Amino acid sequence: MKSISKERVGALSDGVVAIAATILVLELKVPEEHSLSRSDVEHWVLIMLGWVVSFIMITVMWLENHRQLALASAWTMPLMVVTFAQLGLISLIPFGSNLIMDQPDNLASAITFNSIMFANGVCAGLGGLLLARDLRIQADPSVAVKFVRRSLVQMFIYVLVALIGLIGAIFHHPFLGVVLWLSMPLVVWFWLSSGDKPTASPTHHRTAE
Repeated sequence: MKSISKERVGALSDGVVAIAATILVLELKVPEEHSLSRSDVEHWVLIMLGWVVSFIMITVMWLENHRQLALASAWTMPLMVVTFAQLGLISLIPFGSNLIMDQPDNLASAITFNSIMFANGVCAGLGGLLLARDLRIQADPSVAVKFVRRSLVQMFIYVLVALIGLIGAIFHHPFLGVVLWLSMPLVVWFWLSSGDKPTASPTHHRTAE
């Protein structure tokens, strides 16, 4: 089996994302106390912040996966391997976010959180590099070059954000990485997502004429 139906891959991706989003909701429990102390409010703020971080990252990874699905002519086995790795990492996003929100001063928590987010970005970039070999995209070399450049820049930015997050944790500013992960993925995705659609090749134009 050299390739897999894109529809089945998309359905699998949607299912994993739905489960990860459900896990996020299960973490939001109604407090039993009628009156909340300041520490309780701070705890709930951290929980909600963890929910926001997780939801944003899950959304960005889902959009990235479906953007690739829309451009590919088929889903090859190398792409399938990267996809399974990506889906496994997506399922860990709620854990990583909850961990750093529950233990914000713990260096191991910051390393785990940043590693999960970083690995998700790298998998998305690898998927883009593999997709650049797709015959449908290769019909327009400019699109393939753009796709490779986009994927490399994407991975570089994820590496940079992860390093800044780890440095912040080392110097007792763990939420520096959280803030970056909150903002950077969306900025990167919207900045680099333009011009993904393959354009008609010159041969196609000549044929049409």
